[in-house]
Amino acid sequence: MTIGWLLAGLIAAFGAGADAHDGAAIENGHLRVHVEGGLLVVHDKRNGRVWRQYATDPAASTPQLVATGDEEQRLVFDAALPGTRKDGSAAAGAWRLTVTLAPDAPDLRVAFEPRVEGEWAEARYPYPFAAFGPDAYVVYPHCEGLLLPVDPDAPDFLRVPRDMVYSGYGPYCACLGLVDLASGAGVLTVYETHALAGYDMVEAKGEEGAAAVVPTVYWRADKFRFDAPRSLVYTFEAEGGYVALAKAYQRHYKAWGYYRSLREKAEALPATDILAGAPVFWVFDSPQDAIDVAEMMHEDGFERAVFNIGYPRWNHESATEADLTRLERIVARIRDLGYVVSRYDQVRDGFKPDPEESVYHQINTEAYPDGMVRREDGGMLPAWPPGFVINPLFALDIAKRRIPGDLERWPFNGRFMDCVGTCALWEGEDWSEARPCDAHGTLEARLELLRFVNAQGLVVGTEGSMDCYLRYLHWLETPMSLVRWTAGSFAAPGWLPVDVKDDYAVSIETTYRIPFYSLVHHDEVMSTWRWEDGMLRLPAYWRQKMLWSALYGNPPMFVLNAEYYRQRRDAIVETQRYLGPWVREVAYEELMDHRFVAPDRSVQESVFSNGRGVAVNFGETEYALPDGATVPARGYRTFTDGEPRVYDEPPAAPTACIGAESEG
Repeated sequence: MTIGWLLAGLIAAFGAGADAHDGAAIENGHLRVHVEGGLLVVHDKRNGRVWRQYATDPAASTPQLVATGDEEQRLVFDAALPGTRKDGSAAAGAWRLTVTLAPDAPDLRVAFEPRVEGEWAEARYPYPFAAFGPDAYVVYPHCEGLLLPVDPDAPDFLRVPRDMVYSGYGPYCACLGLVDLASGAGVLTVYETHALAGYDMVEAKGEEGAAAVVPTVYWRADKFRFDAPRSLVYTFEAEGGYVALAKAYQRHYKAWGYYRSLREKAEALPATDILAGAPVFWVFDSPQDAIDVAEMMHEDGFERAVFNIGYPRWNHESATEADLTRLERIVARIRDLGYVVSRYDQVRDGFKPDPEESVYHQINTEAYPDGMVRREDGGMLPAWPPGFVINPLFALDIAKRRIPGDLERWPFNGRFMDCVGTCALWEGEDWSEARPCDAHGTLEARLELLRFVNAQGLVVGTEGSMDCYLRYLHWLETPMSLVRWTAGSFAAPGWLPVDVKDDYAVSIETTYRIPFYSLVHHDEVMSTWRWEDGMLRLPAYWRQKMLWSALYGNPPMFVLNAEYYRQRRDAIVETQRYLGPWVREVAYEELMDHRFVAPDRSVQESVFSNGRGVAVNFGETEYALPDGATVPARGYRTFTDGEPRVYDEPPAAPTACIGAESEG
């Protein structure tokens, strides 16, 4: 029987006998799962909550239950999933879905076995779980994370467009969730096949016309083929809200083998301890600016820092030998001051050799044209204009040739590998015969790139970061900024004045933010703001960024040159005094808990694994905590958790930063 006849038969069978197996059930000590109309209904035995799947795509047919297994606690369905063919036409494809309940965990695994032929762009799984009402929210782990109301009529409703799970504008963790803030119950969709996973926000219809915009799943084809299975896990939490969902994801993440604590990294590479709690500086300009800023920092009492040199002419023909020799002394001096000294690097974008182009567009020219990703038609895949995406295997070769030579001349102890943690995996799909590559191969090549850089004795940073790379990373530039609402908004360099765009409030205000990423990964890596969203960029928000940094236990970030360091010197020094000791105290710790103290979210608190916590007041007036302690307006107060809590005195307010606000 051809696949077309099989699919036609399945669709007919679905329409005729969708209810034949209604009531079939599997269960464990946590959950009971039964079938209604081909869809899953999950009863949480711990709290009585019922979670239902909803059909959200009119092109979808009802899945047909074809087998059950009582001992294995599984249900097997045949399904015609809606999708898109390579030519862009809509079609349905045949899949087998095996739903398995874990024996001793609240985990429901769905394995997707493709039974389709031909060339496809994607297939959709249009049966999401949904929650309704004013307390129902989507947990969206983009950068640090957001809570998004599901009610499309809510005044603060915010719809995000479809994207891949691991992408610069999508989730940095391979999951999305739903949570009821009133009860704390939630369900998390965890993408096990994360290299090819995507999501969309779709509308589910509940009883009496209730609507909810909730995340659903799509799978991207691998080079237009569905030749391999995919899988995801639904994890149900009875209580604990988004914190419980973060810890549930952490459990899956560790099982994948990605986890490596910052303490482990420090044991392997002692320079890691320099950056634990240290502010991050980007110095873009001349070599003289780099040494001037470093010397001023030392005079100002900065005992530790990550010092990134953004000099664009490393390894470039336009650099004079005198410049490069001088840079040897500068790098050595900055390292002697006790800092992690790092240079900017990237091997994602390659450019055609052209002496008329900017020096920024004359890197990785050795990849042009033979090392570039080739599409099916033989053309090169565009990257940052006027460049093209380098094949991830060729990029690894470039790094292996370049970095050891750099270290023979310049005594770096850090390296910033741009683009790795934010660029989608599908972009590495290479159709060339010389270096064929797919999305999974891209992930493996980029992991090996970071492992190699780390193995050179370097602490490693990247932008992003999709969390599959954290095993070999020490610091991140971006997660504190919600990049979908900041990146691309501001011009380079990262200290020039800009107009504030309306959607910047999504990133900087208290309406949406949660520290999902830090709840999962705080003890693995240091996270900062994005380069175009550092402390200097919008002085009116300097204080707010300091408060977010205190709440999440993450360091500040500065993009500047020597002139701007001199202009804002007092504020920079006060920022380090205000944040540095606290961030250092929790640098190696897991973020165990976070909660909203005030109903309007203007007061929030975090607790770390060493028992230390912080209460942060974003409001304009002093706030009395439930136990009687007070937190100053637009300030924070640390404590030792226990019964009763022991509070420290609030740090002295950063007066220089208050004066900066009028410049916003």
